Amino acid sequence: MNFLILIVFLFFTKLAHAEEPKIPESFRVNGEYINPQCVEQLNPWISESNSIIVQSVVLETCQNSNLAFKGKETLYQKKNTVGYHGDIDDPHDGFSYTYQMALQDNKHILSHGSTLSLYVINNKRLAFDVSKNDFKNVNILSKIAEIGFFHCFENARVIENELIINKRIYYPENSRATACDDSKTEQIKIDLSGID
Repeated sequence: MNFLILIVFLFFTKLAHAEEPKIPESFRVNGEYINPQCVEQLNPWISESNSIIVQSVVLETCQNSNLAFKGKETLYQKKNTVGYHGDIDDPHDGFSYTYQMALQDNKHILSHGSTLSLYVINNKRLAFDVSKNDFKNVNILSKIAEIGFFHCFENARVIENELIINKRIYYPENSRATACDDSKTEQIKIDLSGID
């Protein structure tokens, strides 16, 4: 009987761990989740989609900066999503990213709602004050590609250099509540080999 209880316990423990993907250390700053406002700096408004306006941020200085204070003060984390709430009376004041996967060469795919984007973190030596010989090694988060906007996005995976996106079928003529058909899915394949 004790053996059966142990098997059932291990089974549910395994399920609990399978449902909670973690954000890897390679996408953190000094062990902390990357401040969502730092990631938000790299994402234009929806009306400016398919464009990159700001390409990079220095993570060590952005993480606790005045520029990104909301992301630090109202940070939340659930499974592999990190976000912040701004004004609680304004549902549009806030931002979150969902960590999707790591690729080679310290590249990472994140989703922001239905938009998938590709980022890279590089370590660089920067001059903070040349007159004082103040040079520091820092981690720079750069957005290197916006992969696209996918209504009804479910998940994605990479096989070799191909990104495979699983999504439900989208019917724009339906109401928002029924626009994504739960009974029908499709796969979209995107070649990532040309992205440096």
